[in-house]
Amino acid sequence: MAEQNILILAGGNALGAYQGGAYETLHERGFHPDQVFAVSAGAVNAALIAGNPPEKRISVLRSFWETAAQDGAWAFRPAWSTTWNGKRRRALQSLLLGSPAFYHARFPGFLSMFPGMPSDAGLYDLAPLRKRLKRLVDFKRLNSGEIRLVIIAVDANSGEEIRFDSAKSPITIVHLLASCGFIPFFPPTGSMVD
Repeated sequence: MAEQNILILAGGNALGAYQGGAYETLHERGFHPDQVFAVSAGAVNAALIAGNPPEKRISVLRSFWETAAQDGAWAFRPAWSTTWNGKRRRALQSLLLGSPAFYHARFPGFLSMFPGMPSDAGLYDLAPLRKRLKRLVDFKRLNSGEIRLVIIAVDANSGEEIRFDSAKSPITIVHLLASCGFIPFFPPTGSMVD
């Protein structure tokens, strides 16, 4: 059996941004993965890598994470917002309103905690992430077999790990969002239609 280059990418947005930079260094040194195993933000990076030709991967990763780092709706902010208290305010804004590049608050979301409000399966909606991935990832290329992609998610009912493997069946945007799901923040994606 020929030697394989395997890339494993974990979850977490801050780690995802770091992974983008680390992959850039690997790419510059000639590393091209044959297989990628990933979860959550790592699954997003894996899709950006596998769903683009080698010459575009770095620019797509950089574009994705630079946009994520931008302030979006909060671009106009006072200078004190970079202080510790400013960062707390920014975290509170993200908690209440979402993060423009990844998610936005759902209705009723937090309001579902109050009497008389309908219940909600998730506080936030990953629609901004879905839209960006549809634009940045070529799913035909991702599923071509050039790179084997294994996305890890958790079954919301059983708590069991689920693996979506491009060598066995096509991976879609729903699989990526399922890997990013985290109840009660994001609703389960199993019933979503792509």
